[in-house]
Amino acid sequence: MNFYKKITSVISQRTHQEMVLLSVSGLTALCFFPFIIVRLVTNDWNIAALNAIAAGVMSTFFIYVYRTRKTDITSIGLSIFLMGFILIDIFLAGKIIIYWFYPTLIATYYLNPHKIALEISLITITILAIIIYPLTLPIEFAIIIMSTLILNFFSFFIFRSITHTNDKLENLATIDSLTQCYNRRALETQILELINKYNRSSFPLCLIIFDLDHFKVVNDNYGHLVGDDVLKEISQIVMNNTRSFEKIYRYGGEEFIVLPLEVEIKEAMLLANKLRSLIENHTFSSNLKLTVSLGVAQYKKDETGDDWIKRADFALYKAKQSGRNIAVCDRS
Repeated sequence: MNFYKKITSVISQRTHQEMVLLSVSGLTALCFFPFIIVRLVTNDWNIAALNAIAAGVMSTFFIYVYRTRKTDITSIGLSIFLMGFILIDIFLAGKIIIYWFYPTLIATYYLNPHKIALEISLITITILAIIIYPLTLPIEFAIIIMSTLILNFFSFFIFRSITHTNDKLENLATIDSLTQCYNRRALETQILELINKYNRSSFPLCLIIFDLDHFKVVNDNYGHLVGDDVLKEISQIVMNNTRSFEKIYRYGGEEFIVLPLEVEIKEAMLLANKLRSLIENHTFSSNLKLTVSLGVAQYKKDETGDDWIKRADFALYKAKQSGRNIAVCDRS
């Protein structure tokens, strides 16, 4: 049971792309071993050696992804290696190996963005044509190349469509419809990724949590439509005054979080006070003047995302207790 919990915990901390790469590299490495044995039994030493090298390389990809959690370049490298291996195998063992080219082509699209996959596949198909031309009759050559190109372009359009659909679904799942900020679900994912990144290479990491002062009064006196307009304006002010990689998340009704701030706590406090001043001096819908209270906390090694937010939230509570319209730094 403890082993099962440990495995479940490890998997839950991995991104989808990591799991794909680990699965493809691990299973491919295992699949090579039966072929190595068959080639050794039939004294086909060259192909056996090639399969053994491929199994070793795939195992290396598995270990690299498992330890570093880097996926973008690994996906491209893994695809190029698999395509290259299939081409070499076809050159050495003959056109019978062409059947392995088709699933490898689809795997290339599964592992990479469709545009990158298209570039890799077209280059590979060109080399494939050069290799098999002397090995086949003209009609056979035409059938192989045409079927490969058709599969390639079908894969391109299918995976492009899937990517566009996934992007739309992700926006629906992670964007707050009112303010166009990221929502709490997106925040949880981002914090997990940041903590994993921090654990690989420590760097200063802060967050700001802020809350509108006396927002209930706005809703009670002016109505929820005016209140909604205020929330939209608040989020726009913050978006316009933070860097592109610093995102704003709607954490609660009128509570927001700015993350990631890859700066020391003093610089994060400067940004918090800048945002506080901008909001204080802004005139909102219905000629309203509003303020915000802010809490700032720097990430501590080995703490959870919830603990990190709790410390910032406690600093926000202190700001409220100190009279509001103030930024307070967590000093615990």
